[in-house]
Amino acid sequence: MMISESTQSLYLRDFQTANQRLREGQLSEAIALYRQAIEQNPTSARCYHNLGDALAQQGNLSQAIAAYRQALKLNPDSIWSYNNLGEVLLQNGGASEAIAAFEKAIQLDPDSCSKFYENLGESLVENHRLSEAVNAYQRALQLNPNSSIVYYKLGEAFSQQKQPDEAVNAYQQALQLDPCFWQVYASLGKLREQQGQLDEAVAIYSQAIAIIPDIPQLHSLLSAVLGKLRQWDQAVACCLKAVELDPDNFQFHHQLGDGFLRQGQLAQAGRSYQKAIELKPNYAWSHHNFGVVLAKQRLFEQAIAEYQTAIEINPKFTQAYHSLGELLQSLGNLEEAKEQYHQALQLNPQLFQTHYQLGNILAEQNLFPEAIAAYQKAIEINPNFQAAYDGLEAVLVKKKIN
Repeated sequence: MMISESTQSLYLRDFQTANQRLREGQLSEAIALYRQAIEQNPTSARCYHNLGDALAQQGNLSQAIAAYRQALKLNPDSIWSYNNLGEVLLQNGGASEAIAAFEKAIQLDPDSCSKFYENLGESLVENHRLSEAVNAYQRALQLNPNSSIVYYKLGEAFSQQKQPDEAVNAYQQALQLDPCFWQVYASLGKLREQQGQLDEAVAIYSQAIAIIPDIPQLHSLLSAVLGKLRQWDQAVACCLKAVELDPDNFQFHHQLGDGFLRQGQLAQAGRSYQKAIELKPNYAWSHHNFGVVLAKQRLFEQAIAEYQTAIEINPKFTQAYHSLGELLQSLGNLEEAKEQYHQALQLNPQLFQTHYQLGNILAEQNLFPEAIAAYQKAIEINPNFQAAYDGLEAVLVKKKIN
């Protein structure tokens, strides 16, 4: 399609101005100018490509995909249009289509850009094709051996493949290139936790904090592993630091509440859970755990209300049904407690402690066959649960006496 010199001049003016607006982050203006330039020159693949870039940065993924596709119709050999299309498709949940786009970019230029292989690897991970993802990341590293992010992603892929030694090696390579890459320490520490090497995880998180002390997630992770080691004073101290660094993170306040609860510091635990609820009112676990605190403080009506709120937020929250059942049982509301236990067991029949508590109520109500069945079910699920054997023995004796 031929365009006049005057139209070409207008097109170049709008295209160049749009590029400037894109560099400045003025996305709406850039998009309007690209569309205006396209009206003047509908065959400009570069204009469609840059329009896709602006739309993608704006978060308008579907229109960005359309723009990149049009750019590729006009220029089927554009490796960067294939790459950027793949990136947007991946963001939009289209991992399979993204794989095809990245593979096309690689087919057109297999040896010049490690980014194509890195993006391909990420798409393959999303598609659960881990072995192929590992190969893609390794090829990316052949082209760019100094990429800490690719070593990190390679470690993540190895970790998902249950290849811990290979994962550790990749993480260590990433840290050699970038000792301040905190996400690598996080993944490496979590891997050691999964392996049961809790002291090693503590050492990794502590090393990371010594290098980069202002990352709240690292303090939170260290707090969590110290909690697993039942070192609650240190766990609480680490969590307090995480809250100090990021006071608007509801998870840190919730985690702090858990630590205070373990310490028996109920007032502090309650305040932490309340802050977590203030920051994220629909987080069911904060309502549940605040209910636990209130029950321990003998504020029973408020505790019941918190458990009920947790269930309203998540009607499949088995622990909330169980905890509410235990509280109602302790208050003598046996029928209501039974209803909560039945709700929990309907959702998860493998809750041996719930079967046991239900057995206790049934035994108290002299419903011996039902109590026996409940205790037996608890034992079947967990043969090492001594309390169920004791309850079964007691109900058999009581049945014989009656």
